[in-house]
Amino acid sequence: MRRGSDKPVAESKESNKSSEGKHIDTVTEVKWIDRGAKGEFLVSIGADGKVIEWSMKKGLDFTTLINLKKQGNPAKKKEGKVGVMFLYTTGYSFDFPYDDPSLYFACTDDAVIHKCSVSYNEQYLQNYFGHQGAIYRVRCNPFNSNYFLTCSYDWTIRLWNAKDEDGSKMIFNPPDLTDQVNDIEWAPNTSTLFGAANNDGRFDIWDFKREPLKPIIQYFTMKDKKPIMIPRTCVRFSKTSPVVATGNADGIVEVFRISGLEHEQVSDDDQRKRLDSAVSAADRLSQQKKN
Repeated sequence: MRRGSDKPVAESKESNKSSEGKHIDTVTEVKWIDRGAKGEFLVSIGADGKVIEWSMKKGLDFTTLINLKKQGNPAKKKEGKVGVMFLYTTGYSFDFPYDDPSLYFACTDDAVIHKCSVSYNEQYLQNYFGHQGAIYRVRCNPFNSNYFLTCSYDWTIRLWNAKDEDGSKMIFNPPDLTDQVNDIEWAPNTSTLFGAANNDGRFDIWDFKREPLKPIIQYFTMKDKKPIMIPRTCVRFSKTSPVVATGNADGIVEVFRISGLEHEQVSDDDQRKRLDSAVSAADRLSQQKKN
């Protein structure tokens, strides 16, 4: 960015390897991943089903981490048992646990989350079922690597425990929301707080320790006392200030001061206990409803 030229330092079409294996469709997400002694790598996921790791050591070299194949989804109402995997599926998002750069989660168009290893690209380590539509985002909790969030075309956000194969631990779905959730992001300083950008134009902040059934803040941009129904496409928290920003489909970025949500600085262990306590309370409530 410091250069006067608009020519990129490196780009994938000029990789030292042959073009075979590169993305051949929309790149849906990219992230820098710190591998410790191995250095920092760029990882991308695309609509062609590829998850690719890029190295800057020799130009922009790449290694395919996995080709995401379609997976039968028993959670979908129109599908039966899990069948044989075939063809490739659109990959929308991925994330690595903060404490383990050898593992990652990838979410796809066929409503499945896959747990994968960077050193094994033949098959998934584990699959998670529950969503009824395409999953647009997956985000690992910044304090407890067992938990991650997903948001979907099916109007819901779900909290998962990576060690639990029995489905999501919590489902977040305001009763008046009838549209897809496009993006989610954990707050950097509270283990149970996250933001959501919704397709109906609203921006939600959830803290499921305080209130598991509805957002603690729900915001629409208003015009003439009516909500503007422009889809919100992304949400990001500042890591150093009580500020959150959202973007929408019209190219507008809004920045908010999140008053009243500041928490006293506590240890990471206290943050993990807060999260475990919230999930345990949700489990008890679920059992009570079943009984």
